[in-house]
Amino acid sequence: MTLLTALTWSVARAVMVATIAVLVSRAVTPHRRSKLTVAIALLPLFVPNLLIGFTYRMAASRLAQSGSAASVLTELIYSGILLAGSIAVIIAVRLILRGSSVSNQALHSWKLLRGLTPHAPCKFPPLRRRWWITWFRLQATGPFRASIVGWCAAVLWCFQEFETAALLQVDRHPIAWPVWLFDAHAAGVPLKRSLSMLIVPLVLELTLLCPVVWLLRGSRASLLSNDLPAVSRRVAPSPERASFRLAFRSVLLIVQAVFVVTVFLAWPLISNWTDVTAGFAALWNQPTLLFGSLTQIAASLGFACAASAIAMQAAVVLRSSNRWWLNVAVLVPELLGSLVLSLLLLAVFQSSPANWLYDTWVPIVTGLSLLMLPRAFLLATLLESTVRPQAAHSAKLLLTSNAGEVRRSGLNLVWRLVQFRWLLAGAILVHWSFWDVTVPSLLRPLRFEPVVTRLYNEMHYGRTETLTAITLLSVVLPWTAVFALMFVVRAVLKFRGRDTVRAA
Repeated sequence: MTLLTALTWSVARAVMVATIAVLVSRAVTPHRRSKLTVAIALLPLFVPNLLIGFTYRMAASRLAQSGSAASVLTELIYSGILLAGSIAVIIAVRLILRGSSVSNQALHSWKLLRGLTPHAPCKFPPLRRRWWITWFRLQATGPFRASIVGWCAAVLWCFQEFETAALLQVDRHPIAWPVWLFDAHAAGVPLKRSLSMLIVPLVLELTLLCPVVWLLRGSRASLLSNDLPAVSRRVAPSPERASFRLAFRSVLLIVQAVFVVTVFLAWPLISNWTDVTAGFAALWNQPTLLFGSLTQIAASLGFACAASAIAMQAAVVLRSSNRWWLNVAVLVPELLGSLVLSLLLLAVFQSSPANWLYDTWVPIVTGLSLLMLPRAFLLATLLESTVRPQAAHSAKLLLTSNAGEVRRSGLNLVWRLVQFRWLLAGAILVHWSFWDVTVPSLLRPLRFEPVVTRLYNEMHYGRTETLTAITLLSVVLPWTAVFALMFVVRAVLKFRGRDTVRAA
């Protein structure tokens, strides 16, 4: 198999899956925006791809032994997983971006403007072309902006996906170019040759990012906001047609929710739960293995926290600059994917000026920080757009009051409006950073192996009780540390609130 074959498969799959996801997402986007429906819709974005690949690897292995249709069924399983993730990506885009910056009145007025000059298109072809160009711009920047951005983001997400494809791959299916290139580099292909193979994927990814940059230039995102600009509605359909649409949308919502919960939550828990008890018993009887696993998890969590803190601070600085060209120049390279970023950084740290940093923690922290920077920028944007500055400022003004009760209320409000949200955003960023496989695989220090690369390597050899137990520890312990940190911060704030009341 050649790189061109792998790229063809990856592009065709990504385009097909993203197109279906755009059509489905229009019906399953939670318009009521309740917390439960939003959480279910976005669940695939928060379940590590490594765990999904580990869960369904056994099914792919059984299919490989079933006969000639094994490759087709494996591709279908992988495409179904990508479809659920793509729908979540597009729903996230629809929730973040405003519904339309161009009203239906503007579109209708532009249609009327064309009708006022019926003979102009015949006498002046440039005027006709200009009319259609402007019409396309109105549609792209207005009602279809979220769909176009979501489609490009979904294609890019499917095109870059690595962990699930690597674990599901049996007899070279599913075919994915990141897996092909990663395996080739691991097999001893020189770094210069690997970098030269990135030219075509880079061109394809930059082509997808160009319309996204154009459509998002100068826009202000908002999430779950109730003060979006009203867009005029079209003529209401008949009661029978409206009832059919509502019933059809309700059925799709139920099917999508059941599919997401089953594939990304219920079945991974059910299929692995039987090995948990035996796995923890085996770990308890091997203190050296248990201590080594806990050390790996703690060190990996430390790298993830450091990278997330750097990325979040850099994102805040970028947001404060308020220069779209600077944001594009900084964020676009990181959007090209973890494999591209890792290979480029590997070339940098293997060169003579930075070679002395190669076998240190600097490459892995740098790679994770750059990889998380676009996500940190998005989270910072959401935090700024979902909390009114007036509300946060008013809560902080309560802290200057002479009354202790008022100051304690101010501390509670600051916790709810500012501190809790930032801690939660940081926890999500740490979660994403902790479970990335590509950057640690290529940029880790030679004397240290992160737990995620260890899990990735051992998952290729089969499922054992010990491996399942270590995987569960890797899932639970980071979030336990996050909740413990939140509890400590909250307790400190309550203690400060009591002191202010007593002082008053």
